[in-house]
Amino acid sequence: DKFFVRLFNGLIDSREAFEVQSQELNVVFDESWYAVCYLEIVPQNTHANVGLYTGTVEMLKETLSRYLTCYVTSLDFHHLAVTCCLSEQQISHYATIIRTVMTQTIKVIYNYFSVDLRCSAGIPVDDPFRINESFLSARQLLASEETDQRILIAERQQPSPHAFTLDPFKGRLTRAFEELDGKELALVIEDIASQLEERAIGVLQAIEVSNNILYLALTLLPDGRAMISSAFTEEEGGYRQIYTCVSTDQCSAYLRRLATILVEQLQSRTQDYRAKVVANIQQYIKENLDRKLNLGEVALLFGFSQNYLSSMFSRYSGSSFVEYITNMKVSAAKDLLAQGDLKIYEVADRLGFENSFYFSKVFKKVEGISPSQYQQHLLRRDS
Repeated sequence: DKFFVRLFNGLIDSREAFEVQSQELNVVFDESWYAVCYLEIVPQNTHANVGLYTGTVEMLKETLSRYLTCYVTSLDFHHLAVTCCLSEQQISHYATIIRTVMTQTIKVIYNYFSVDLRCSAGIPVDDPFRINESFLSARQLLASEETDQRILIAERQQPSPHAFTLDPFKGRLTRAFEELDGKELALVIEDIASQLEERAIGVLQAIEVSNNILYLALTLLPDGRAMISSAFTEEEGGYRQIYTCVSTDQCSAYLRRLATILVEQLQSRTQDYRAKVVANIQQYIKENLDRKLNLGEVALLFGFSQNYLSSMFSRYSGSSFVEYITNMKVSAAKDLLAQGDLKIYEVADRLGFENSFYFSKVFKKVEGISPSQYQQHLLRRDS
């Protein structure tokens, strides 16, 4: 879900990062067109039912998979996104397809769970890296249309000069979430709140923007939902009170409250979070010792800049990124050599070294002896 949340909000900063992350996660984009449907669960009451929401999501996935190639992403307890992958043949009448499929799906969900859904389909795009355009158009449509219609289809239009976009803030948001920097997040959120007020943005769009920031925090921050929920426990409606705002000023006040919470919570937890991130990277390295890993690739995969990942990894692991990989590969090589049934070049190949000469050079640098000398040492020890 974090991959799609970043993609929906344009927070994947390069096509290369997008391709690396989608490939590693086995998210396939091999169709010609893509459209995001933004779904809202119409609440029967103000209290979120986790079990009901989970059941709805699973039934949604099961039902939609019968009709379309798609990916379902949970956003919060009231919203989901469905990324529809469409062929050239389907795109010519995609609106009919979306309307038919979603009508049937909404009916199935209601029959099983008595849960009502509203859906808005964003404009289709022919490049998966631009899926954020489809997502944004779907969100804006649902936020702006006060209608009883259950299914809305966006049409391509010129952007309104009065529309509020997070584009000017995306670079700062990306870095702040990437580095778990509560102070920078608070500064960005303050700038957004001030812009909402200064430009007199309408309340519906202000709610949409505020909700966007909220679910970025819920999804992209480690334990984000638990962290934010606990901070709002004594306030009526909890963090979902954003849905009850009736003015832009209330939305701005909500954003400032959220910013204060993020600063307080992240200051006390950042060290633990970063240690967990490094532990996850170490686990990824251990699971991929057969590959030639490099800092750039892993940084793209985990959504960090190379400099930041290198600094964070050294600080929390006690060794540099390259040293850690080297030590893990040599340790694995010792285990393989101890088995006695592999030749040195086979061990080198299995661990992703370019050739046996380079493998021997690295091994000797770490262990002080060559792989063949290590094998001889094992034979003498066991004889």
